[in-house]
Order: sequence, then C-alpha cells, then structure tokens
Amino acid sequence: MGAGWSVLGMFGVVLKRLGYSLIEMLIVLMLIAVLSTFAVHQYESLLIKSYRMAAQADLHKLAAALNEYRLTHFGKGFVGADESTVFLRLMKQLGCVEVSERV
Repeated sequence: MGAGWSVLGMFGVVLKRLGYSLIEMLIVLMLIAVLSTFAVHQYESLLIKSYRMAAQADLHKLAAALNEYRLTHFGKGFVGADESTVFLRLMKQLGCVEVSERV
C-alpha cells in the first residue's frame, strides 16, 4: 500500500491517505539507525588507524633524532640499524620503560 491509496469513507466519500503510518516511520528510522551505526564504526576505526600511523611516524622521527644526537655527542651511533631498533635500544639504555623486542 503506497502513500496514495484511497478508501471509501463514511457517506460514500473517498478519503485519500495523506502520509505515512507510525509503523512505516519507525521502520525507516530503525533502518537509518542500523546503517549509521555501521558508518560510525567504520569512521572510528579509520580514525584509530590514522592516529596509529601518525604516532608510528613520530616515533620513527624521534628514533632518527636520538640516533643523530648520539652520533653528535658521543661519536657513535647504531650502525646498520633502522629507526625502530634504535628507538628500542635507546629506551632500554635510558631505563624509561621495559620494551619488548617485537616492533
């Protein structure tokens, strides 16, 4: 039954339906709510992923800066190591945190 069906009312007058019923509106709102929850979940996961990538890039920059500092002030760096290995080694030497070997 679409929005334009008509019915024979009292005294033989044809009545036209002018809107949607409450049930139809609730069904539409429920569908919108379900679809929006999926969209919000996807948006949040993309935000988390972008924050992690930004943090990882910042850590790599920090590791490169720490290696440069070590080369400048102590005359030796971590030769042949990438930034993540440098960062792990320096954090262990400084005793700031316990860091696992996994990167």
